[in-house]
Amino acid sequence: MFVFIILLFIFLTSLILRPIMPGLRVCFLGATVFTAALLTLLTELLSLGHILSFYPLLISWVVLTIGALGQAIRINAFQRPSSIYWQDWSLSEKLNLTIIITLGILTVITVSCSSPNTWDAMTYHLPRVMHWVQNKTVAFYPTHIIRQLCYAPWTEFAMANLWILSKGQISPSLVQWMAMAGSLVGISLIARQLGADRLGQLMAASITACLPMGILQAVSTQTDYVCAFWLIVFVYFFIEYQIQQRLIMLLATGMSLGLAILTKGNSYILLLPFLLGFLISQKKNLGRALLAVMALILCVALINGGQYWREMKTFGSPVWTNISVVNDAFDLKVLWVNLLRNVSIHMATPFVPLNGIMQQFFGNAAQFLGADINDPRASFSNNFTIHSLNFDEDYSGNFFTCNFILNRYYQCMFFYRTA
Repeated sequence: MFVFIILLFIFLTSLILRPIMPGLRVCFLGATVFTAALLTLLTELLSLGHILSFYPLLISWVVLTIGALGQAIRINAFQRPSSIYWQDWSLSEKLNLTIIITLGILTVITVSCSSPNTWDAMTYHLPRVMHWVQNKTVAFYPTHIIRQLCYAPWTEFAMANLWILSKGQISPSLVQWMAMAGSLVGISLIARQLGADRLGQLMAASITACLPMGILQAVSTQTDYVCAFWLIVFVYFFIEYQIQQRLIMLLATGMSLGLAILTKGNSYILLLPFLLGFLISQKKNLGRALLAVMALILCVALINGGQYWREMKTFGSPVWTNISVVNDAFDLKVLWVNLLRNVSIHMATPFVPLNGIMQQFFGNAAQFLGADINDPRASFSNNFTIHSLNFDEDYSGNFFTCNFILNRYYQCMFFYRTA
């Protein structure tokens, strides 16, 4: 399975980064960012020559891996890390780690034994990958499903590399599973930045691992967990850059920002508050902050340049948006309806009568501001319903931790239609 050469490259890059990044987990995040940026560059360059195929891709990754191995040997990176003794861990720490490992094993088995079957996977995620493999390029092609062309393509770039190098023997859903695993690492590091001890970091990771929608997403070919991973990586390095303003941290921040945008268009809205907050917090040194933001924008432009160019040539705009996913109006009533509908996803219970009562409650709550819970300006559906225990990866709720405050942020409440 030649696909594992990419994993070897990530491992070697992690070792190379050890002298300049604090801890193996941070080195892993940094290595994934640099590997993903190289994957994007390789995919775009090979596409230019219509040679996005097995041997050119394999040779490229072999050369990169040999180079990484040589650098690792040169700097003597193969030093044994500090030991972690299992017997020193508390029962709570062992329990949280066991939960994470168990869910990881169960989901990766599911990935290995099942085929993608979601609507989006069948209509544009996988078809665009198959077109690229067939055409040996990610250039746009004739299709009446415009989403195959205009939607952010990084997840499918990774799937295409996986598919080509494994010759179709590994499920493309593995990309989302790996994003889940990486997200748990990133969440634990953000928890550490916020002052959590080892137990707190493990609890943050285990709670994230137990998200119902996350479990379902991790075994699919959707793009949400991949986007979440790059957002988590961005947030970690963004915070770290403000603590230690080093070029390597700024570079990792910029590349993860670009990768998030190349993965899902929602990232523009999700990341904007961080950049604005950064400028506000650095008002005493605004010039340096503006230079940092310009560097981040440059990273975004470089990573997304290929897709921007293709969309500009085809649609006349570097960021083409299917107007059907955007709200028809932007007012307080639309905001209120989207807020209620998104909250209601996480209020579903196993009891149908109780769901009916809650459904009526949300309908009445919408009328509190003179709005209609089925307002067609803000929804694809004119039949608002609270379903019991939804196992669809797009609609599965999280009643117990009520993570709706973080889920989909405010872009779903104001900008985008709900289902």
